[in-house]
Amino acid sequence: MTRRDASTDSVTSLSLLCALKDDVQQHQAWIRFVQRYGPRIEGWCRRWGLQEADARDVMQNVLLQLAKQMGSFEYDHGGRFRSWLKTIAWRAWADYLRSMSRNVAVPGSLQLLTKLDTVEAKDDLLSQLDDEANREILELAIQRVRGRVKETTFEAFRLMTFEDLSGAEAAEQLGIPVGTVFVSKSRVDRMLSEEAALLDQDPVEKSN
Repeated sequence: MTRRDASTDSVTSLSLLCALKDDVQQHQAWIRFVQRYGPRIEGWCRRWGLQEADARDVMQNVLLQLAKQMGSFEYDHGGRFRSWLKTIAWRAWADYLRSMSRNVAVPGSLQLLTKLDTVEAKDDLLSQLDDEANREILELAIQRVRGRVKETTFEAFRLMTFEDLSGAEAAEQLGIPVGTVFVSKSRVDRMLSEEAALLDQDPVEKSN
């Protein structure tokens, strides 16, 4: 990944959190991270039976634990971004459960601990964060690829992929041959796969 690609607009929000630097860019990345992953964590809480107030409390605490883990966990260059995220999330989840177990005397703490301290709950949390990371990576890959192809090429892909149009329908709407539509979609699909693999492989800004 080149230096020109590593900007606040073209890298994953989590990539900027690896070192947790105290600068404006890092603060903005943290805001984006909370806005994006916070609802996933809160939704996970609600699915596991937590009431609104408890769900919001757990979300905030897990996010704080994630920040703590990101600050102390060294990212393995060459590893996968989503695997790194899962490791961080698992540690945050475990730390939060430990903190809850020390406060079982607090009304409701034991009940929360019982609901969340299961393999199923943990796996569900990791799955939710993984799904959101996949979605973020795909959105960024689309952003990058769209700027590298002709508008009609990208539109052929978009119409068939997101609008569920047939090749003939997309061709008619764009005024191009059907064969060109399929070639365009295939090209964009390939470029997206390559770009997503790069984003997933190494989210840390590099200078090579």
